[in-house]
Amino acid sequence: MMTSSILPTHPENFAKLKCPPSTIICREKTIILGDVTIGPDCVVHPTARIIARNGPIRIGSNNLIEERVTIINNFTEPMIIGDNNVFEVYSQCETRTMGSNNIIECKAFVGSEIELTNNCIVGAGCQLPHRRTQAAEDKSEHREQRQAPIDVFKPNTEVYGSDLHRRVVQDLPASSHGSQLDFLRKILPNYQKLWRPANLPATPPTQR
Repeated sequence: MMTSSILPTHPENFAKLKCPPSTIICREKTIILGDVTIGPDCVVHPTARIIARNGPIRIGSNNLIEERVTIINNFTEPMIIGDNNVFEVYSQCETRTMGSNNIIECKAFVGSEIELTNNCIVGAGCQLPHRRTQAAEDKSEHREQRQAPIDVFKPNTEVYGSDLHRRVVQDLPASSHGSQLDFLRKILPNYQKLWRPANLPATPPTQR
């Protein structure tokens, strides 16, 4: 299995990435391999890993992908991620389908057996269904088609705690996600080397 120490210099890193100029992708130790499409107005922090190992990954608009996040599609069918989602530091996502306005908090793991709908929160450190062993992950690379998900989260579901308590929250707190993205789109080009398509300038237009 390829490791993060060699992937940043992989000859195909960024090679098949498709995204519009309004999306900010920091280059430093960032890994984006395979057929990956990222929608408008997203922010991808340095050291993130997005790997379409067998099937494509389709990410919508206004998503925030923080440092050390790993998003992997081990299967031949597309992984679909909606809009306005937040992937916090060190989280890992292998879900087959994710809707919009979800938050995967720090060090949480969402496996391919889980399907997130909308407005779900996976709490810090929660492992859904569990963190797979290396042997299980290696075996999954050779599967031609994934099974139907075991668990579909209802909208507004929150999972929290070491025992993975689950509840449906009727009134979610107001999110600062939009203002955070606006701030990052303004500040990151001043301090980070960005990936840009070959036909576009190295620095994106200034955000107002």
